[in-house]
Amino acid sequence: MASNAQILFSLLFFNLVIFTLLTFTYTPLGVKNPICDIFDALATQQPGCTPSGSGSGVSANFADPSSLTSGQQQLSACGIGGIIGGTIGLFGFLGGPLGLITTPSLAIAGCSLAAGFFPQQGANLVAGAINSLGPLGAFIQLVLLAMQWAVPFVSFFVDFMKYDIAVMTADAVFAVVLGPLQAITITWIFKEFAYYIRGLGATG
Repeated sequence: MASNAQILFSLLFFNLVIFTLLTFTYTPLGVKNPICDIFDALATQQPGCTPSGSGSGVSANFADPSSLTSGQQQLSACGIGGIIGGTIGLFGFLGGPLGLITTPSLAIAGCSLAAGFFPQQGANLVAGAINSLGPLGAFIQLVLLAMQWAVPFVSFFVDFMKYDIAVMTADAVFAVVLGPLQAITITWIFKEFAYYIRGLGATG
């Protein structure tokens, strides 16, 4: 019988294969293909992709959101959204070890929602904090500058999320195939994480 880790690896590999086939062959109208973020980060041109100039080499002043690229705005929004989500998730510790799941889960959810749907608003909040908190604001600016290497990854995740939604709403076939597969994969990831929390490890 296959272990939980082997099943999870198979699910992730299957998702990767489908993602690769889809992104190289199909792009819904008006939606950015997330594969373009990878080529953009590698400074490599790919047919159908327009370089955005949002990689880690682009200088940034996070105290002035109007000067930021879309990727840098998403990084700012991801940070503030993750902090808010993670803080809410800390209340899970009222239920004991449950906080080990709720804290990172809500931090990821907060980052995803803020970067994906409210990048400008999130960047404005971060800029307000930088400009009003003195030395702490300067520290936040330094942290964000140091984290610019993550801009392509955040952009990829945001574009993948939008691409995924667009693909599944564009055709019922995609929704029927991708929806359950991704739901099972996410559930299995949480299951494996829960085993580690309980001390059973990958073979629990």
